[in-house]
Amino acid sequence: MIPVWLAVAAWAQDPSCDAPVDPAALVVLGDAALDALDQGDADGVRAALDRVRARVPCLSGPLDGPAFARWLYAAALVAYAEDAPWQPWVEAALAVDPGLVRDVGPPIVAGHLPRGVVPVRLEGVDGVLWVDGRPAHGAVVLDGPHVVQIAPPDGAWRSAWVEDGAVPPGWVRPAVDALPEPPAPPEPSPWRLHAGVGVHLSHGRAINVGLDQRQPATRVSLPIEAGVGVQRGSGWARVAAAFTPLLTGAWVVQGAEGPVASPWAGGGHVAGGGRAGAGYGGALVGTHVPGRLTVQGVGGVEV
Repeated sequence: MIPVWLAVAAWAQDPSCDAPVDPAALVVLGDAALDALDQGDADGVRAALDRVRARVPCLSGPLDGPAFARWLYAAALVAYAEDAPWQPWVEAALAVDPGLVRDVGPPIVAGHLPRGVVPVRLEGVDGVLWVDGRPAHGAVVLDGPHVVQIAPPDGAWRSAWVEDGAVPPGWVRPAVDALPEPPAPPEPSPWRLHAGVGVHLSHGRAINVGLDQRQPATRVSLPIEAGVGVQRGSGWARVAAAFTPLLTGAWVVQGAEGPVASPWAGGGHVAGGGRAGAGYGGALVGTHVPGRLTVQGVGGVEV
C-alpha cells in the first residue's frame, strides 16, 4: 500500500487554483520537505509534501523533474521509517532522475534498484503530454507516484499528481504499445532452379578411333548442368540435363555403324540426398554419354 497521506489522486484534491503556481515556487515548497528530513521531522516531511501535492494542479509550467525526484526519495525514507512500502517511491524517483544522488538513508533504501516495470506509451489529448517534467515522447513508466501535465496550444497548463497510472479521465488516450508485427514472410518455395559447372576427372579404358580421334584412359571433362530441384526439411532431390565437353581428346560411343568420336556429349541425371545448413551431399544416377550409365557421389555448398 502507498502511504495514505499521499494516496489520493490529485484531481480529487484540486484546489480552486485562484492563482497559478510558478514551478520555481514549487521547488521552494518541496525543499522544505528535505529540510525537515535533515532534522528527522517525519511530520514536517509529510506536511511539506502535502503542500507540494496540493499545488501541483496549479502549476503554470513544467515540473522541475530532478527536484521532484528528491522529494520522492524523501517520501521513501519516511515510508521506510514507518515500516510502510517504500520501494514504489524510490523506483518512481529513479524513473524521473536515474542519476539521483542517494547519499542519505539506510543502505537498503539508498542501494535499491528498480524492478523491471513495463513502460506504457500514451498520447496527450489537446496538447503535448508531459510526465515528471519531461515531454512524454514514446514509452513512460507510470508505476508509483508521478506528475502528469498537458501543455495545450492555448498555453493553459493542466497538471495532476497521479498514482500507478491513474491519469484523470479524458487526459490521455492509449497509444499503440509497439508497431504492428510485420506479416510473416511467406514460406520459401521448396522448388529450386539448379545450375552448375565444374571439372570432372574419370579413368577408364582408352579407345582409339582412326588416327586422330582418341578417348584417353584418364579423362578431364567440364560438366555443365541445368535443371530443377526440390528441398523438404533436410532432404533434397533434383533432375538435370547435362552438356559435357571433354577437355582431353574426344568421347567415343558405339554408333550403329561402329565407334563414333565427339568432343562433347549430352545426358542427364537424377540426384538426391540430405542437407545440413548450406551444405548438402548425396548420390547421382544418370546417363553420362549415350549408352553409358554413371553413378556418382555428390556434395557441395548452396550459395
